[in-house]
Amino acid sequence: MKNNGVNIKAIKGKSEYAEQVKALGKANSSTLSLFPEGAFDDYIWKGNILVALDENDNFLGYLLYTVKKKERRIRIYHLCLKEESKGKGIARQLIEHLKTITRDLIDIRLVCRQAD
Repeated sequence: MKNNGVNIKAIKGKSEYAEQVKALGKANSSTLSLFPEGAFDDYIWKGNILVALDENDNFLGYLLYTVKKKERRIRIYHLCLKEESKGKGIARQLIEHLKTITRDLIDIRLVCRQAD
């Protein structure tokens, strides 16, 4: 899905963006939900990471979520943007795309890390 020059797409398997997602998540680990080693790979293999790309397919950020099928709910665990991508509506575009692809479910919940 393209919006204002930003392309949102799900990554799955051996994505070319997997290492960038992991690096951005690690760089922001102090403010994101804690993930054990290998958790990013699990979410990537399940196709539960959306990436935001610019018109040249440069990585801008990602949204990591899970589907609780029995509850019919989505949980967002990470919403993370590169510093230069902040304040441009990209986070909103990631969430709107998630809403579109999961519209048959009941709701979306955000899981936040407790501040120290």
